[in-house]
Amino acid sequence: MSGEILEHIELETGNEPSATVIWLHGLGADGHDFEPIVPLLELPDELAVRFVFPHAPEREVTINNGVRMRAWYDMNPSQGPNSGDANIKESALQIEALLEREIERGLSSRRLINALKVLRGHYDRIIIDTPPILPVSDALVLAKHADAVIFVTKCDATSIKHINQGLDLLLRINARVIGIVVNQLDLRKAEKYSDYGYGGYYESYESKTAAG
Repeated sequence: MSGEILEHIELETGNEPSATVIWLHGLGADGHDFEPIVPLLELPDELAVRFVFPHAPEREVTINNGVRMRAWYDMNPSQGPNSGDANIKESALQIEALLEREIERGLSSRRLINALKVLRGHYDRIIIDTPPILPVSDALVLAKHADAVIFVTKCDATSIKHINQGLDLLLRINARVIGIVVNQLDLRKAEKYSDYGYGGYYESYESKTAAG
């Protein structure tokens, strides 16, 4: 196992689940928050799904004046933007342990693909958020069965080299990449280094938001 198994809640919509959903809660909450949502999904009878709702560990949270609460990580702004990295890596290992346990129970990518086929008949759109494409193979496995792929990068963090490597892997399997999203783009900073007018767009957006 990659990490200890977190305290968690399990709900199964039928016998011998063919898919698992691991659902993470937000700051200060716990796994019970999303329990009531499962019946509201109205999943088809032929699709048995195991829902796992883990509880984040309790820790002191800086932005809440050091109060202890359930949180996946703590970040102290005075210590820089990467101050929460150790907590994030720890939580990632704990979630990975849950994933490995599901694999040991007999769930695999192939069973997930079968579940997607069933869901296609009940939903107009299915959005799949996968782990990063380079460290693990999940994104490539699922991209083969997706109607479209959107490649998401983080501004000033994802290198051009890694972007090209990821896109190359997707193209090799004939994935239909329809666009790239750049997250956390600082439009004011971008204005200083380009002539594309992003700064003006940002100011216009700010004005409209303030007016609304």
